[in-house]
Amino acid sequence: MAVKQAPGPTLIPVVLKLLAGDYTESELVSAQSTPTVEVTCGHDFLLSLDGELHRMREARFAVVPGALRFVAAEP
Repeated sequence: MAVKQAPGPTLIPVVLKLLAGDYTESELVSAQSTPTVEVTCGHDFLLSLDGELHRMREARFAVVPGALRFVAAEP
């Protein structure tokens, strides 16, 4: 699931529903199914892996169906 960038007050109810596992029909949310996820960014981002922070610009994940909930800002 990706959530488009919006002012905080607009996002709060949408993000709370998503984190609770509820799907919302909000125009700010898009959902996709995929066996892998690739993240590429023009600047470093922090990713926590097993509690350790790693700075990177690219990441690729193989997803176990139903095992990962991911919420991200969509450009």
